[in-house]
Amino acid sequence: FTGLVALKNVPLRSTVKSIGKRAFKDCREFVVVDVPNSVTTIGASAFEGCSVLGNITISESVETIGDGVFKNCRALTNVEVPNSVISIGENAFEGCTNLTRITAGYSVTSVGASAFSGCTKLQTVFISGNNATIAANAFANCGAITSVKFDSVASIADNAFQNMTQLKSVSLG
Repeated sequence: FTGLVALKNVPLRSTVKSIGKRAFKDCREFVVVDVPNSVTTIGASAFEGCSVLGNITISESVETIGDGVFKNCRALTNVEVPNSVISIGENAFEGCTNLTRITAGYSVTSVGASAFSGCTKLQTVFISGNNATIAANAFANCGAITSVKFDSVASIADNAFQNMTQLKSVSLG
């Protein structure tokens, strides 16, 4: 479906096990994604460039959010990553300029490089992951972030929080 700019929605059946790389990339009119409970992996750039995608529901069965999955999905405002997700890939939400809040469950152990970079309206980050590794530039250029809370952090790479000019509260467990 890559590049089908007029495509608005594709109901995903419960028989779907994974969403492949670039499956809906640049489907600019795509508005809703409901990931069924059968899906465990969302491949790299699966929804990249779906610029009016405003609502995503990630099911409790998803374990991996691949690299660039929701990159430049500019209409996204709130993302709740379920407890089943272990890894948030590189550039996964990069450039989601209307994203204001990210909440991730206790299974997250890895936040990839530039995963949320350039999310200019992102204000609150809460990741309750176990010994999470935060990669380089993971939250770089998210100038609106006022609060960051990680329940358990193993390591934070270079520039992970670069240019966070509004940051007022940090809690690292």
